[in-house]
Amino acid sequence: MKELRDYTDSVSVNELTPEAEVFFVRLIIKSDDSGLINSNPLFLRSELYPINRKMTEQKVIGLIKECYDKRVICKVDSEDGKEFIKINKFKKKTQAGTKYNIKDGSKEDEIREIYNMYPRHVGRAAAFKSIEIALLKINFEELLELTRIFAESTEGADVQYIPHPATWFNQERFRDDRTEWKRVGRGTINNKGNVNARRTYKHISNNASDFRDDGSTKQEF
Repeated sequence: MKELRDYTDSVSVNELTPEAEVFFVRLIIKSDDSGLINSNPLFLRSELYPINRKMTEQKVIGLIKECYDKRVICKVDSEDGKEFIKINKFKKKTQAGTKYNIKDGSKEDEIREIYNMYPRHVGRAAAFKSIEIALLKINFEELLELTRIFAESTEGADVQYIPHPATWFNQERFRDDRTEWKRVGRGTINNKGNVNARRTYKHISNNASDFRDDGSTKQEF
């Protein structure tokens, strides 16, 4: 019998709606010893709610999305192209492992989980390499948690101003003062809710070399 991590002190789990939290707990119960389970909504409906006829496929899809948005789960692919749900920060205490033929080893699974947690998904190859290097300096659990906190702090921010993941991990921005994270991508908000800080700076600057081709400042990242 697998021993499960205690999620009662998890901020992300606490932010789930009651129905989504029940769904998450049932995912834990039905997942394998690596925290993996088939992501097919029809399968999950029958596996997690065998006697609940009110639970529909659409409701399951919504619950998956809520858990994914709160970053308590992520998605991984098997070698034959099947998609699985992986429970984040699942503490494996048994040696049975998984019956699924997942592509990558445990280290690459950790890298993917951190990448999926980050709020911007660009430059995947470079990001994976930078995360791999970062994991030589900080343990997985700590880096995952710092990435989660950063991701939550940028909710509602303009995504184009969130640093590329490769930049963030290469520069060890996870060691920055967390109060600075809340400023990312926000700038000065006008009455219409538009972010104008950088546009204003761009207009008053007399030095075109201060900016990249995409309009972002060189100093920014």
